[in-house]
Amino acid sequence: MAKVPQQLKTNGELKRTPIPVLAVRDTVHFPLVVNTLHVVRDPSLKAVRKSLDGDHFVLVLSQLDMSVENPGVDDLAQIGTVSEVLQALPMPDGGLRVVLRGLHRARAVHLTQRTGSFWSETERLSEVSGEDDVESTSMMRVALETFDRVVHLSKNVPPESIQSVAHSDNPGAMADAIANHLPLQPGQKQAILEEISAIERLRSILVLVKREEQVLNLGAQIHQKVEKELGETQREFFLREQLKVIQDELMEREDRLGETDEYREKIDATNMPPHAFDKAIQELRRLDRTPAASPEGMVVRNYLDCIVSLP
Repeated sequence: MAKVPQQLKTNGELKRTPIPVLAVRDTVHFPLVVNTLHVVRDPSLKAVRKSLDGDHFVLVLSQLDMSVENPGVDDLAQIGTVSEVLQALPMPDGGLRVVLRGLHRARAVHLTQRTGSFWSETERLSEVSGEDDVESTSMMRVALETFDRVVHLSKNVPPESIQSVAHSDNPGAMADAIANHLPLQPGQKQAILEEISAIERLRSILVLVKREEQVLNLGAQIHQKVEKELGETQREFFLREQLKVIQDELMEREDRLGETDEYREKIDATNMPPHAFDKAIQELRRLDRTPAASPEGMVVRNYLDCIVSLP
């Protein structure tokens, strides 16, 4: 467990010494959760480096408007997470790959921007625990079961996340763990972070994880329906093509039968000798077995035309 400075241990006490502020967008960091962040913006890089030069602590605050490229003081949320910088590795693009471990919720007090980065005094927020152990235990069980189903249905939630949620030993920690992994909007995650009541936080996340399960189930049903319709369409197309080939073969066969009957009538009408008649019938059967457009078929037709025309 990370060493927490004495001035951060007392709930509600203001930490007068400003610490660096790491501004993030499209994400929210939660206590007791380890996250990896790719830091590229200059103020954020300076905040991480200032933290590494000191006690390795930063206050992680999310942007209110994710589209802002260079946020100012008014663009950041007031409530964030005091985190420890566990590791910072340089990247080829000049940024840093930073590993953060969340410690506790905190309110930014006197947030300022100086020397090219953000700084703030911090006020640790006390978590309000629920009194109904039976209710919280039941809600934790339902939340875990629902999240487990979401993990199995979703491709966006890593399977190993179920372990971190299952190891949560209180409602607040479980709510934070689920919110960290669930594909929610940053504003929804920020609302979870700002809720200091553990039971209310779990109740809120239970609604969100239930909704995610419904969305995933509906998506799976739509996917199956589309696949079925596509399958039926492809099957119908295949059958129609087969039917077309069969019909073409039947028409060709009917034409062939007409041709064979015509040659047979001509052979019978010639009153040719028995040995010549047998030879003509043999060639007629050969023509019936030969493809219509083949060279062999043309040879047989020429022979039959010749033999039936003899006096």
